Amino acid sequence: MKYLFQIIILLLASATLSAQTGTAFGIITDAATGEALPGATVVAMSNGRGTITELTGEYRLPNLPAGKQQLQISYIGYQTDTLDVDVPAGGTVNANVELLLNATVLGEVVVRGQLEGQKKALNQQRSADNIINVISADLIGRFPDLNVAEALQRVPGVNISRSRGEGSTVSLRGTPTHFTTININGEQLPSTQSDGSRNESLDLIPADQLASMEITKAITPDMDGDAIGGTVNLRTPTATGMDLKLKAEAGGGYNSMSQSYNGIGRFKAGRRFWEDDKLGTGRFGALIGLSYFETDNESDELEAVWSPFGDTPVLGLGRDTVVIENHQVSDLVNQRTRMGATLTLDYKFSPNSDIIFNFMYSRRGDTDERNRLRTFLNESAGVTWVSLDTIRGAELRRDIRLAESFSENLSYNLQGQHKFGRGTIDWGLYHADSRRVEDALIGRFERGEQSRIDLYTLNSSGIYSDFAQFRTIGSELGFFDPFLITDINRFEQSSLNLDATNSVAKVNYELPYQIGSYQATFKTGVKYRRQTNIKAFDSDVYNFSDPNRVLDQSEGFASVISDFEDENFLDGNVRFGPGIDPGKYRDFVDRNDNLFIFDPIRSNRNSFNASYEASEDIIAGYAMTRIQFRNLMVLGGLRYETNEVNYDAFSVNNITGEATPITDGTNYSFLLPNIHLKYSLGKFTNLRAAATWSYARANFDDIVPFLNIDEEGSRIQAGNPDLRPGSALNLDLLAERYLGNVGIISGGLFYKQIDDFQFSRNLRFLRPGDPFYDEFPGFQFRQEQNGETAVVYGFEMNVQAALSFLPKPLDGLGLFFNYTFTESDAFTSDRDNISLPGQATHTWNAALSYDYKQFSVKGSLNYNGTFLNTVAGEARNDLVQEGRLQVDLNGSVAVTDRITLFGEFLNVTNAPVIVYQGIRERIAQYEVVGWWNRFGLSYRL
Repeated sequence: MKYLFQIIILLLASATLSAQTGTAFGIITDAATGEALPGATVVAMSNGRGTITELTGEYRLPNLPAGKQQLQISYIGYQTDTLDVDVPAGGTVNANVELLLNATVLGEVVVRGQLEGQKKALNQQRSADNIINVISADLIGRFPDLNVAEALQRVPGVNISRSRGEGSTVSLRGTPTHFTTININGEQLPSTQSDGSRNESLDLIPADQLASMEITKAITPDMDGDAIGGTVNLRTPTATGMDLKLKAEAGGGYNSMSQSYNGIGRFKAGRRFWEDDKLGTGRFGALIGLSYFETDNESDELEAVWSPFGDTPVLGLGRDTVVIENHQVSDLVNQRTRMGATLTLDYKFSPNSDIIFNFMYSRRGDTDERNRLRTFLNESAGVTWVSLDTIRGAELRRDIRLAESFSENLSYNLQGQHKFGRGTIDWGLYHADSRRVEDALIGRFERGEQSRIDLYTLNSSGIYSDFAQFRTIGSELGFFDPFLITDINRFEQSSLNLDATNSVAKVNYELPYQIGSYQATFKTGVKYRRQTNIKAFDSDVYNFSDPNRVLDQSEGFASVISDFEDENFLDGNVRFGPGIDPGKYRDFVDRNDNLFIFDPIRSNRNSFNASYEASEDIIAGYAMTRIQFRNLMVLGGLRYETNEVNYDAFSVNNITGEATPITDGTNYSFLLPNIHLKYSLGKFTNLRAAATWSYARANFDDIVPFLNIDEEGSRIQAGNPDLRPGSALNLDLLAERYLGNVGIISGGLFYKQIDDFQFSRNLRFLRPGDPFYDEFPGFQFRQEQNGETAVVYGFEMNVQAALSFLPKPLDGLGLFFNYTFTESDAFTSDRDNISLPGQATHTWNAALSYDYKQFSVKGSLNYNGTFLNTVAGEARNDLVQEGRLQVDLNGSVAVTDRITLFGEFLNVTNAPVIVYQGIRERIAQYEVVGWWNRFGLSYRL
């Protein structure tokens, strides 16, 4: 009762004070174009109270003293303006402002095209209380990036991994991918990745459906705490202005590897309705966006597993050494479609009350045809290494994998903001549903242990070549003769259904107050999240059995080979040989289905080991305050999060295939203090510092007693129910100078101390005594484990500038460059002073643009440095991914004010993905995807 009276007194006091103050509300726009200007700073000169504009250009400045007030509005690239307003007591004054461009950014065109996309993003960065990078929709459109991951690679400190030639997952500042949180409109996006990863593969989401991407590198107390690396927030657009705004694009291009075509279509339209003088705009806004992309990709890949202990005897050397134990080449042909749709509806009841609804749909579909040739060279399985280029008793296998899959995400977000007295309440309800469905068929033929064959390496450097190739010895049949494959093995049909959800309810309350003459704000809130991840895998394995010799097995493979052979496999460095034709193979199985016998043990083992249901309930609460001491802003607070994890899975006897249901779980809590400092040396110069605490949850597959068995690849992956969440102290220091002609020069330091970090422990070859050896001898084994402590530290710099000071015609040049240096020092139970997996020492981006009248061109370089991919028991078995440099070109010409022609060339130099085991001479993966281009037309209203 005592606390109830205190709350009532506080509310009455708030209501009394609100009668003595008022609110300024308005929209900041470009005077020439009417475009909304997000990130503009609006400050009341009498008391220093300020705010920044939203993506719609709107601002709300409450609790101003009633009477005459002067507002100052500043925006990079525009002239600072002041506006005199009369604030009514207990009411709202409408104060719209149209800003004029600085003379320094005026030239032969109103705004240089390459700078147009940067000004909004830079203003949002400048105005933020914490350390963030912002990529606006306009800037995304200035690079040839189709999906979100590709666009994010342009940001300092971002590394991306690739799949089928496109960027897929991202990591920030040298941390593992699941240390980075992916949000849509502020809430986490559940993942559809088949390995249970928390991070969604961002090739699912079309970049053109976004208004902006915000990369937070120092979180605040009102943000989710599970973000050691940082947070990527994908913002969908909102309608601005009473006039219809429409943009449509259509284009097509060519892929060099698949020798086929790609096509793209985009559409976006929005406007506001029911104009209201008090709001200065329409009460209701509606915006819709659509996107479609279709392409045929191809990927050529070589992989090798090297003996982990260097104990393979080589007769010609007279000693043991490291050799290849498993060698394979794969040819993947992929057809991909990507669709996206956004819908945003918002309604403004008054300048102090509004609601907004966001819907986003993303879908990626893939049709895969993968042919593979595997060569088994393991000494423990009976192979003899005569020399480093001669092998006796090898086994061969050719297989095909056909898969149809789609991944999709639907997210619904309803939010509201309402002012009551001096305080403001905002709330949100969010639900996202992600789904992945995949149906696959695998078939294989082999030359097994009953008909081993002798081989030699064709390359002058033998097995240490990037492109080791093998040929037969003492056989009438050549290495690529289809009759060399003598046995029919088995085929497998499988289906995967993965459903992941995230449901959120939250409420926040914000109340301004004063400390002497200094303006301050107190904010508190609570949040509930429920996340689920349900994985159902069904595998049916059929072994070939022909005791009556109905078929001549030696003719089986030859009867299903394709009429086409890729003669430029791996850029002509390797011959692939005959592949399996999908139609012929399906007909072969149908004709002989009585000879393929169901294997219940393998089927049950594969199915139950890979199926589970997991859920997490997360409850969070926080309190924070923001105080403006003249030029110094201080933001500090405390967040508490508690997690309860539950799962249902199976304990499987891998000998009999019997499965026993198990139910278990865990729970943990974190107290996360945060403090941020921002000191303004002027309107466009800031010094920032932050100390934040955060944590990282493990991937779902990694915390359930799960076993993924890849018999085709001789690989197994095991879950770890004892895996603990990692926790970190993060320190940041940043200096930034924003340039008046739209640009930035910034540099900063960062440091992370991570306890219980999670890493992938990889055993390249199971030996006696290793886990699961009895069931899977010789398989490769991976499991996520906890390390002890890891330290990550580094430096970031960023330069974006228009070189307008140069003499004509060079004044149209623009420079874009960022660089990140990162080092780490990690400790595990059996390894000291290793790099944190995923941490690259050097990453950088560089772009040089040129604008002249209606013409615009840009050349871009992206470099992801060498990093540790997977940790093994010894350094010589670690998998290391080599640095990769990608070159892209794009350009456009404005035919009219509304019509633009564009062209894009990506991966111009066909940069490969290279992974090696221990040292560069031991290639573990070499993949090429070719180059591709697009040409099209854009229409803007």
